[in-house]
Amino acid sequence: MDLTKHKQADAAQQETLGILQKIARQIPGVVYQFRLRPDGSTCVPYTSDAIRGIYRLGPEEVHEDASRAFANVHPDDLENHLASIQTSARDLTPWQQEYRLKFDDGAVRWLSGNAMPQREADGSTLWHGFITDITDRKRLEQGREQYLKFFLLSAEPMCIADPFGCFKRVNPAFVKLTGFSESELVAKPFLDFVLPEDRQRTTDEMMLQVAVRPSMEFENRYVCKGGDVIFLSWDAYFDKNEGVTYATARNITGRKQAEESIRAELEIRASRAAIRKLAAHAEELREDERKFIAREVHDELGQVLSVLRMDIALLKDRTGLNNAVMDGIERNMLALVDRAIQGVRNVAGNLRPPLLDMGIIAAIERQCAEFARNSGIPCPLKVVGDIAGNFAEKQALALFRIVQESLANAAHHAAATRVEITITAGNGAKIEMEIRDNGRGFDPEEHDENKSFGLLGMRERAISIGGELNIASKPGQGAVVTLRIPDDSAGGGELPNLDRRSGDRRVQ
Repeated sequence: MDLTKHKQADAAQQETLGILQKIARQIPGVVYQFRLRPDGSTCVPYTSDAIRGIYRLGPEEVHEDASRAFANVHPDDLENHLASIQTSARDLTPWQQEYRLKFDDGAVRWLSGNAMPQREADGSTLWHGFITDITDRKRLEQGREQYLKFFLLSAEPMCIADPFGCFKRVNPAFVKLTGFSESELVAKPFLDFVLPEDRQRTTDEMMLQVAVRPSMEFENRYVCKGGDVIFLSWDAYFDKNEGVTYATARNITGRKQAEESIRAELEIRASRAAIRKLAAHAEELREDERKFIAREVHDELGQVLSVLRMDIALLKDRTGLNNAVMDGIERNMLALVDRAIQGVRNVAGNLRPPLLDMGIIAAIERQCAEFARNSGIPCPLKVVGDIAGNFAEKQALALFRIVQESLANAAHHAAATRVEITITAGNGAKIEMEIRDNGRGFDPEEHDENKSFGLLGMRERAISIGGELNIASKPGQGAVVTLRIPDDSAGGGELPNLDRRSGDRRVQ
């Protein structure tokens, strides 16, 4: 009977042990018993099979002698490890220890042990405990420590925030950038410091960053303690394991200001281009109006005056009067009509030189002759190369007006005694014209071109036909006006191809 009960008890014990072993196999660690005998020897009466993966030893290898387990403890941790066991055995206090194993292949594993001691009848101490591998956790802690060092020493402003958008920590660079102390920022909502106009965008980005993907180069405006507004570019990552956002900010205020300056400059340039286009269009309209008025004056008024002159000449014959009084009246009337006819020609010529219809070179040649005759200043014209004459009317008018304005400046402002004009074809340009005088000159740096509408008008005319005009001068050394029109410059309708000539034309 007693034998039967004993067998039943053994069977129950084996069944319980089997259940415990099945449970132990499901636990991510080693369940064990560890005994320290009075003589100092050690053994492991029981250990789960997980010891193979952690200690690289089988249960049977430490069942009678645990010295092989201690052989794998890291040399730097061994002394403290053995001392903690002795303290727990002496005082019967729970054993808790973090230590490292180091294997022959150089691999290192971090372990965490927890066990409760009890004294046995023979004086031994028996621990029931649990050991887990904490290598990954230690690596994470080490990485966090390294990040914290980087966080504190980084020159880049950095912060850590909770999922609700409140600061948990800021580094010194962030404090320096914003002017707020760490205590003024920590536990405060991030949005409290964002410019109100940017808060909704920032909220949307934070939600995406937490739930969907990291933030890369997200830009918003931040209000510093002194009230200054700065532009920040953010890179942020939400760590789902820790439930925090790690963010780095870059101050891009300087770049934004530069971009704004460039944008403003482009807008100014566009505005100037639009004004120039409008001015060029207005000038074309004026030139068309001048052309129309010149033809009306020349054709209508000129014809009327010509007929009137003929009628005056025939008046004496028709009346039959022949005396000194009538002769004087006739001469005076004819003289007045001649002056009127000349005035009509002058007005029509000033409005639009009729010689432009014969070619730009002929028109400039006539202008030089009239300038020399009226001012007494020699103005030779030199033409180099083949001037084909296929200039757009807009280009020809601009050339002629620039010549007119340059000659007027030479006579009225420069006190020149000689002016030379050279027109060159080729050399990568459709035409290059140089107008040189020996007048008093001026300092271009001190000259306010905005107050000199003549020079400003010359530049604008050059720009309107795709050309480039430069003015070089020094006090006492005269001035040189250079106009260069490239081959691909734009223009309106072409003038008649009547001006195919070259050579040195000198008009004294």
